[in-house]
Amino acid sequence: MRLDVRKLTIADLAEFKRLRLDALQTNPESFGSHYAREAAFDDEEFANRLRVDDDNFIWGGFEGGLLVAMAGFYVVENVGNIWGVFTAPDHRGRGISKQLIMQIIADAKVNPSLVKIQLGVTSDSEAALGLYKAVGFETYSIEADAIQHGEFSMCEILMELSV
Repeated sequence: MRLDVRKLTIADLAEFKRLRLDALQTNPESFGSHYAREAAFDDEEFANRLRVDDDNFIWGGFEGGLLVAMAGFYVVENVGNIWGVFTAPDHRGRGISKQLIMQIIADAKVNPSLVKIQLGVTSDSEAALGLYKAVGFETYSIEADAIQHGEFSMCEILMELSV
């Protein structure tokens, strides 16, 4: 099936909400938020994340009209930040997240005010860590016990890429 990659818009609200909640249930250890918290959000809360401009957007990968992957981006001053990267389990291993990350990097490189892109990845997310290294991100810090889920905590590897 053909993959369509594009920025999400408000028209994608239902698909975005579905995939975001799926992500929080499927891989809770990979996110700073929790399913119970975001499941309680109303549609307006999710819609606010879909307000697209040059400094705030989410790239999505669609197959047959179904959102199967996403990666968000926002800017604070001169630093871009990648967040919420997720590919549905049955679509992993096909390079979809890499396509989305490469789109974000391409967008960032045409923004003259940006000097770098940063992201955080949990220490046990080996596939994600490998992806980020492969596209040029380098570790600049490791934050112990950054992600808390119940009785366990995880380190977060902080990475950046100069643009």
